[in-house]
Amino acid sequence: MYKILSGINNKRLYDWAEENIKIDESHVGFHKGYSAVDNSSVYKQWFKSIYLKRGRFYCIYVHFCKAFDKINHNRLFVSLEKKEIHVRFMHTLRTLYMD
Repeated sequence: MYKILSGINNKRLYDWAEENIKIDESHVGFHKGYSAVDNSSVYKQWFKSIYLKRGRFYCIYVHFCKAFDKINHNRLFVSLEKKEIHVRFMHTLRTLYMD
């Protein structure tokens, strides 16, 4: 039951975030149809323009695997509340992840 409820909550949260433009376009891992390749082509163009001007360019990609199990849930919930997630939805999430 937990897995089913988590899937439903994930879909609801994702749909809400997409509708309310809460996910930055540069966060390609959270957008359907995007991949790291999309970002690397953009960075390649930036790199070329900076390199030609003898500037510096730094880039880092981080792939977090199962990161949710390792983060501070209270900080995550505070962040979600600041993004104006509905109170009832927040209560459901807090109840699911209390222990």
